[in-house]
Amino acid sequence: MSRWFSRFWAWLSQLFDFDRRPPGYGRRETDGLPRANQRRQTTDDRPPTAADTPPALSAAPTPPVAPSIPPPIAPPLPLETDEPPRYVKSKSVLTYQERRLYLGLLRAVENRYQILAKVRLADIVYLANLPRDSKMHRNRVLCKHVDFLICQPGTLAPLLVIELDDSSHAYPDSMARDAFKNELFAAVGLPLLRLKIQSGYTARYLREEIDARLNVVEPPFSE
Repeated sequence: MSRWFSRFWAWLSQLFDFDRRPPGYGRRETDGLPRANQRRQTTDDRPPTAADTPPALSAAPTPPVAPSIPPPIAPPLPLETDEPPRYVKSKSVLTYQERRLYLGLLRAVENRYQILAKVRLADIVYLANLPRDSKMHRNRVLCKHVDFLICQPGTLAPLLVIELDDSSHAYPDSMARDAFKNELFAAVGLPLLRLKIQSGYTARYLREEIDARLNVVEPPFSE
């Protein structure tokens, strides 16, 4: 194509007698611009040299990283063994504080009442109907007990519940259990006596507290 164009241009040059160079031949991109722009354009168009390239910033040396040593793995504890179950008899069904209160109750009631210890709540009250979630309501009394139960001699009819409140009753879960017992015994009409841990329990003090809950008027007690 360019060869044909050159021949055509040569024929036109001979015909009209003008410069045989094709248009734009030898023309620079800076022609027609002011001289300052021509110099700037010429300088900007030249290929970059090593002097024009800014020196590369040397990266800071990376400090050596100490190898991480994993902590030692503790040996697994044997949660289960192949041994048969081995049970051990408790020294007492009562704690030290409960035994001290129990001895005081024996002196206070003498032979008027029967004292039972660690009685299940399900042995004192029972669910008489079948409400919704009856299994849940039944389980609420199956897994709880009272510290002491004062009963009628012979029939063992429940007369008074005695609870010994130690420091563990200040925890939220214990407070919730205590509130449930308070509401339950109030609903069934069974008196409840709560005692704090004391340095000593006199028979006179315990008898007065029991008689007050049972509305019993007795002559003055002599130890």
